[in-house]
Amino acid sequence: MDKTKVFAMYLPQYHRIPENDRFWGEGFTDWVAVKSAQPQFEGHVQPRIPLNNNYYDLTDVDTIAWQAELAHKYGVDGFGIYHYWFKGGHPVLEKPAEIIRDHPAFPIRYFFAWDNISWIRSWSNVPGNAWAPSYDQKTGKQILLEFEYGDETAWEAHFQYLLPFFRDERYEKKDGRPIFILMKGTDGEQQEAMCRYWDERARQEGFAGMYFITVKSPIKKEAAIFHPFTYEPQYSGWGKRDLWERGLRKFLHIEPRSKWPVKYLYDYSAVWKSILRNARKGYYPGAVVSFDDTPRRGKNARILANATPQLFEKYFTQLLKITQRSHRDYVFITAWNEWGEGACLEPDTVNGYGYLEAVKRAVDACSE
Repeated sequence: MDKTKVFAMYLPQYHRIPENDRFWGEGFTDWVAVKSAQPQFEGHVQPRIPLNNNYYDLTDVDTIAWQAELAHKYGVDGFGIYHYWFKGGHPVLEKPAEIIRDHPAFPIRYFFAWDNISWIRSWSNVPGNAWAPSYDQKTGKQILLEFEYGDETAWEAHFQYLLPFFRDERYEKKDGRPIFILMKGTDGEQQEAMCRYWDERARQEGFAGMYFITVKSPIKKEAAIFHPFTYEPQYSGWGKRDLWERGLRKFLHIEPRSKWPVKYLYDYSAVWKSILRNARKGYYPGAVVSFDDTPRRGKNARILANATPQLFEKYFTQLLKITQRSHRDYVFITAWNEWGEGACLEPDTVNGYGYLEAVKRAVDACSE
């Protein structure tokens, strides 16, 4: 069977930027929300703590070198780095990717996944949550940074920023085409025109074009599932309490008539079965390590109960085999370091290196 490359989605949020200082308070990074999380029921592991209290800063070159070496050691081929570019050619959280670009000795491949939406106040409805600062209370503003594709001049400026990354031999390419993910892939004619423009510009720069991957791609019909909530409507019954109550109540030690502890609670194995079903439909599949966005949403969190490294290894091995049989080149893992969503391969105080070891064993088993 052909080898499938494993890419873990990578959040470049863990360093101070002026925008976060302004929106959330001086010195804010995602670590603030992670540290402030509170357990929502008995046995709920919050806050999640990085192993050795490694609350790192992603402007530290040594930290990114450590991440790259760790990924390489445990069978992760590369990072899908979330990319933020707003109206007026305004990049945000760009420093970690630039550090990787500028250090060719780092043993990691990478590509960009453009989170092509506006930054809006989407997590501030949780009373007392760390993501609800006084900024909005003073201004009433809901759009923090506005997104737009702009015109051809804006497309060219954005492409010129990306070009040095594309020229890096470690930037992942499919048949000579730089991979670029559009997280929102159904934005109509303007997005389509921009993608065609970039495709032509890439050819002019010596590439074979661009390789776009989205939920529904406007150029190349390549679709992906990045995490289990990408296609949430397809999973009939998700979040319906009567569907999973019996197993989850047993897991949570909840009495039959007691109050449901959080708004959205799902069973890990049931979710993975849906992931495996969708992987057989031809999408680029997305694995989920675990998921719990309590740091961002409090009682409105989405939580996968029963997640363990052992179950992850079992299902991830199955996913790799399905992907290889269908001759798909990539599988995406959510995530390398989404600590605010409880989706992280990086070691923590509960599982240690368990999830990374699971990836390594699964990759090795599918390489034999």
